[in-house]
Amino acid sequence: MIVMIPLGVWLFLTIARHYQEADRELSLGGYAPTPDRPDMMVVIVTSMNRVTVEAMRYAVKRCQDVRAVHVDLDAGCAADVRRDWNQCGGGATLEVLESPYRSFVEPIVQYMQKVEAERPNRLMTVVLPEVIPHRWWQTLLHNRWSVQLRAALINRPRVTVLTTVARPLAE
Repeated sequence: MIVMIPLGVWLFLTIARHYQEADRELSLGGYAPTPDRPDMMVVIVTSMNRVTVEAMRYAVKRCQDVRAVHVDLDAGCAADVRRDWNQCGGGATLEVLESPYRSFVEPIVQYMQKVEAERPNRLMTVVLPEVIPHRWWQTLLHNRWSVQLRAALINRPRVTVLTTVARPLAE
């Protein structure tokens, strides 16, 4: 009991200090909005399907500089994506990233770093096409890559938005 009271006081003081620091960083005192900067959208393409086409349509309507990125985990899948891209790609550039170790997230993070270096003053939106399964257990079968990718990109300084374009599956 003697240890618990100081530990509790320390915990509450730490929490209070966090909120004070957050309030200071987010306050409007001395804040000057940054001038508008041109945005760029990067659409992650795992395969060519309806949700990918809807994500591309979403991006192209909202931004002039749209890039699509596909990670080549399987040569057959990359060939299918390239084949269908001309018909359904919405006019955006498709970049196929090589992944010698079958990693999905790392090539995309490296690509984002490269784009940030090329255009240091641009803000980027990453568009993630996702499927919404009908039953809870089916989520274990879909979109596993998106959770990992979100975790890897959430703290990137110029990735301002991670947008999900979702399509529910029929029952």
